[in-house]
Amino acid sequence: MLLALLGGWVAAQGASTGPTTGPTTGSGFKGSAAPPAPVNAQAVYDAGASFIKTFYNGFAPVNLPAQINLYRQELMASCGAEKTTCPLSFGYDALQNLTRSFADRHLYSLNAAQYARFTAHYDHSEPAIATYGLALGPTGPQGAVVLELLPSGVAAQAGLQIGDFVRVGTDTLTTASLDAQPQVTLNVTRGPKQWSVTLKRGLTVPELLPVLYAPADAPKGVMVLRIPSFRYTEEVGPKVHALVKQAQAQGATALIVDLRSGSGGSNYECEMAAAAFTGPFRYVMQTRRGNFEAGWVGTRSLDAGERAFFDVTPPITQQHLSYELPEPAHWTGKTVVLVNARSASCHEAMAYFMQQKGIRVIGEETVGLLNTSSILHALPSGGAVVVPITRNALPDGTPFPERITPDVPLHADLSYVAAGQPDPYLQEAYRQLARP
Repeated sequence: MLLALLGGWVAAQGASTGPTTGPTTGSGFKGSAAPPAPVNAQAVYDAGASFIKTFYNGFAPVNLPAQINLYRQELMASCGAEKTTCPLSFGYDALQNLTRSFADRHLYSLNAAQYARFTAHYDHSEPAIATYGLALGPTGPQGAVVLELLPSGVAAQAGLQIGDFVRVGTDTLTTASLDAQPQVTLNVTRGPKQWSVTLKRGLTVPELLPVLYAPADAPKGVMVLRIPSFRYTEEVGPKVHALVKQAQAQGATALIVDLRSGSGGSNYECEMAAAAFTGPFRYVMQTRRGNFEAGWVGTRSLDAGERAFFDVTPPITQQHLSYELPEPAHWTGKTVVLVNARSASCHEAMAYFMQQKGIRVIGEETVGLLNTSSILHALPSGGAVVVPITRNALPDGTPFPERITPDVPLHADLSYVAAGQPDPYLQEAYRQLARP
């Protein structure tokens, strides 16, 4: 889970030097402005290493000062005599080597280009692209399967949904080959239904927001809520609640929450999303400067991320504002959750919050980023480090597990598509939902 974005992002929002007063916006929080850009690689490395040394609270059994010194000495050797003009890329490389030495997948560094792409998800600055808004998977007898769908894309607007099969004549389609065509007539198969639709490629911001759909083979009243990402701040959580209300209005009696292959995102978003199914819940974020309560109560997040952020640069002068949803949904029907070996971070957290409330989880053991939460700290010259600053625990202090252990183990890849078989995860979900 990602708690907040620091440094350069807040500077880009016009924050003044020192703590400021104002609400949380976009992908992070207002705070101190970024330090002046350095002129050498050592400054980049030292800024990242210093933040790691001060706030890292992951589980890697390393000697922090020794590890930091080791890679700084390697950097100095690489720079040679050019101490003051050593290319910034050398500093980023050294920082990357340092973070990788921890073998902690919640700890990593980003160069300036990577940081720009990373934050674009959170602050809604991604440019529109020419696309049909479909992410296609393998090709089977009926065509290429639709794995993901942009809700605002032309394909979704034309009525296509996840799980459909599409083809153009006898050609094998991929996402890239489809998007290369300015206009296309798709032959669509959904269960026993087949039809054709002519689409013109459109400009769409590629935000993978949650979608709600009823698979062609689903039992009556069963719908799927697919959540591909939690990166879009102040959008994913509210969208989940809106779709839960939509499912209720459409007479759904059971929901399959599909968290497969999700890589995580903002803790606010996965907490809010989980609350639609769990109601209130609490947990503890343990930092090197103390513990903070997190979770969801009533209509708001408990804002552990904001408090952890302001603990970085005390004294705290910011009013603690809540991320609030005035009229949250409350799902009372049957529910199961789908995860796989690529479900990570916030996707693991949502599954865990639901599992703690007795909701069955189907699938594989997950990536293993459940027991820590990270903060993204901007560096001089435009890069950043992502650092686990909290260990997550239940209110009684019991640590979160490293990963999700499903209640119903199931391993399956996309080979079912080529074999012309139905999605085995959905088939198992139907069986579980049919249980008393």
